[in-house]
Order: sequence, then C-alpha cells, then structure tokens
Amino acid sequence: MNPNSLSRRELIGAGAGLLLANRATAQRATVAPDTTGTAPILLGANENPYGPSSKVRHAIAAAMERCNRYPMRELAELTSAIAAAESVPDDHVLVGLGSMELLKICGAVCALEKQTVMAASPTYEDLPRATRRFGGNLVEVPLDPEQRHDLDAMRNALTQDTGLVYVCNPNNPTGTVVGRPALAAFIKSLPAAVTTLVDEAYMDFVTDGATSSVKDLAISDANVIVLKTFSKLHGLAGQRIGYAIARPARLASLRSARVSLLPQLSIAAAKASLEDQSYLDTCRSRILAERRRLERYCDQAGLPYTVSHGNFLFVQFGARETALRQHLKRQGIMVGRPFAALPGWCRISIGTAAQMDRLYSALNRVPVA
Repeated sequence: MNPNSLSRRELIGAGAGLLLANRATAQRATVAPDTTGTAPILLGANENPYGPSSKVRHAIAAAMERCNRYPMRELAELTSAIAAAESVPDDHVLVGLGSMELLKICGAVCALEKQTVMAASPTYEDLPRATRRFGGNLVEVPLDPEQRHDLDAMRNALTQDTGLVYVCNPNNPTGTVVGRPALAAFIKSLPAAVTTLVDEAYMDFVTDGATSSVKDLAISDANVIVLKTFSKLHGLAGQRIGYAIARPARLASLRSARVSLLPQLSIAAAKASLEDQSYLDTCRSRILAERRRLERYCDQAGLPYTVSHGNFLFVQFGARETALRQHLKRQGIMVGRPFAALPGWCRISIGTAAQMDRLYSALNRVPVA
C-alpha cells in the first residue's frame, strides 16, 4: 500500500464512497422489537454493556459548549493523549471515525492501487467488504482447525500483487488469537512490498499472556499498521472513535482519505475515558467474569466453543443454530448474525450479569443438543 501513489482526486473519491456506504449501512440497520415488555438485550455487536463512565458522561456534557467550533485543537490534544497512553510518538497516531473508517480506507486504497488484499475467513468484514465495493481483489484464507489464523496458509497464498495482509488479533468472530512471537515472525517473513494491518480491537480482553500488541513493530517497521478502537472496552461504540499506529509516511494516505473530523463530543469522550483507568479495569474484570460464566454454562450444556479472548464467545449450536437464534429473538435477546464460512456457530457478546441470566433462562427453555 503505497501512501504516495494516489492522486488527491482518487482519495477524495474513495472518501466520498465510504461516506455513502456508511449511510447505506446505517439505513439498513434494524433492532428487533421488544417482545418481552422490557428492553431488548443486545448481545450481538460486542459492545461494552456498562457504557462509558460517569467522568466520560460529564465530559460529553461539558463539550456541548464547544460544538459551534471545529475541533482541530481538541483533536490534537486527543492524539497526544492516545500517543502517551500507547507510548508512541504523536506523529505515529491517526484518529479516525472508528477503526471501521480506517479499515474501509485501506480497502479503497488497495483497490485503487490494484493491490490484492488477503484476509482470513471468517474475520471482521469491513476491510473485505470495502475491498470488494471498490473493485479490489480479495483473497480469503480459511482459519485452521482451531479457528485461528492459518499463517502458513496465508504465507503460501501470497502473490506478486499482494499489497495488504489483514490480521484481526484477537479475531472476530472466533475470539482466537495468534501468539505474539508467531505473528512477529510472520510479519518479518513477508516481502518488503506487503503491508500487514493488525486489528487489535479486542486486545484489552486477552488473558494469560496469550498474545500482545505489535505496536512496537508499527513504529520500527514501515510496513505495519496497528488499529485500535474506543468502541469495545471504553464503551464508546456510538461515538465512533478509532486510531491507527504506524510510521508517519504510512499514515499519509489514510489521513488524506478520511471522511471528516471527529465531533467535539466524541473527542471529549475519548480523552476522558483514557483518564479513567479504574473504570476500564472494573469493566474488564466484570466482562471477563461473565465470559468465564458463559464458558461454564456451555461446558455443562455440552456446547463446543472456541478459546475466546474477546468480549464474546463463539459457540457451536450445530443444526439447531437458526432455530435457536429465532427463539432468542422472540425472547428479546439479539445475538450475533450468522457467518457463512462457519455455519452452525453463533457469536454471543458478553452482557451484564442480569442480561446473561436472561440468556441462560431462554436457552434452558429449548433443547440445545
């Protein structure tokens, strides 16, 4: 992915296409009606069920007074705060409208440059979708038998046109991880012209040292980009804040194709959340406790699941998956959508203890074997 080879007109066109695609996606999104007399339980989008902290809410309210001003100064302050939190230089951070925007830009850039994008199947789909939408070539490599990225198969699938390799680590929807040593070795084995894009949206939920960030490689290697987001642990999915870590030259094409500046409220929310580590620690602890409880439920029910390091669990229901999903929907419980590459599996986001109790009650009322 060459940051200097695209014209401004091409980048602006890509940005406009991304904006229209995002609007179309928003218009298609629907939420099932509440059929139980209480609010639907949303266990399908891997959100933080506890939402942002009180400090973040107060910061959003205070930022209302600045909504008549463009947020250039505030965005620079947020960039510096993120860089400090990540221990990287300020000019190695680019903030976007969620990591989703940055992923779609990468797909558009590769398509315009006639470079092939490689991704696992299944994985988080915004980059593959954007690649297809802009007429790019996409190569998908199936996961290994443990539902992890098959790095050897991905390396063997490289061609002279491969420009970008996407690794979502932990992976969505499986929650599985590639260990840091194996991923670093994989990155270093790739041809110099190939960029590795590592999506670390769920890195905050990794336990037992199963893997760790490769942001240091994004600083030392010109062909590595790391993406992170405020949508998961920080509880700010609705505020749309994500960021890339990479060398300044690598960020140039992404910066030129951004759709817009972030809103004042989003910037204030992100900055305040970075300053409330105790709340983030509490959320992480509760989410991990409920993930372990869901694992125990599945063990007792005889339901296979992947070893997840996200704020969700990927559970195998087999032939009953569709019927079970419909049953849960009737109970006002929304779980993850189907994934064509792995039929019979269902991704369940981790909710609060009370929400998970309702899930178990619903599951207990139908046969699951």
